[in-house]
Amino acid sequence: MPEATNNIRVLRDNLNVNFIEYFPAKQEYDELTDSLLKAGVQDADLANDVHMAKLTFKFAKDNGIKTTLNGHSFREEGSSPKAWSFLDTTYLLDIYKRFTHKDLYYYEVLTLWDQIHAGLIGMDRVSPYHYADHNRAQILKELKALGWQSYGAKHGENIYTMFVGNYLLPRKFKIDKRKTYLSAAIREKRMTKKEAEEILKTPSEFDLNLLGDRKDHILRLANLSPIRPRSEYKQTNYKKLRLLFLILWKLGVTPESVYKKYCK
Repeated sequence: MPEATNNIRVLRDNLNVNFIEYFPAKQEYDELTDSLLKAGVQDADLANDVHMAKLTFKFAKDNGIKTTLNGHSFREEGSSPKAWSFLDTTYLLDIYKRFTHKDLYYYEVLTLWDQIHAGLIGMDRVSPYHYADHNRAQILKELKALGWQSYGAKHGENIYTMFVGNYLLPRKFKIDKRKTYLSAAIREKRMTKKEAEEILKTPSEFDLNLLGDRKDHILRLANLSPIRPRSEYKQTNYKKLRLLFLILWKLGVTPESVYKKYCK
């Protein structure tokens, strides 16, 4: 989205920091997202998360950086149920291989070994928004004064991610991720349950034309692929690795939510 590109530049220029831009291997990225759609699972946007996490880890490791920042805020977003979102690279790579008959080569993803490696070298992952409530309205007001532009939707910085969250999940899987965001707002006393219920009465929207020349292709895969259980694909056995992820959580390498969601 052009707004997202603008916002990065606004932050870069006003903070006066070095900026490095990465471009994913487009062919493999398209093959990976196509494979997730063909797989008929609800984790169709998983490819973005594990790639960004890998790039962050790799850059920090290569440059001797021991602390990385994460922008997630449970106060704004809550935590998605495991049935809605399953962050597992083993699962992702199996889906890719099953539908392309090859392994990923250029498109890097965060692996379990990467997480262990981060713990061994003392890398810490900090989520600043977890520590205290923040005045979102005031932050946005100040950012807009600097030239920041809204892209109009949660996770709207990425068109494909917005398509999955606002179109594919609610229509095909009956999953409305707004429920986790609204639940967080209710818990933080920024909204009443009645107000949230009123919002949910209006279906989430997405302009399919934003998908550009891949629109027909993506819709065909999304509509033709039957829903399949995740159990059809290889997965990491997190329960067998409960102790490992407990240690990674205590070291600050992985968030508490990962341990509680996958290992319990």
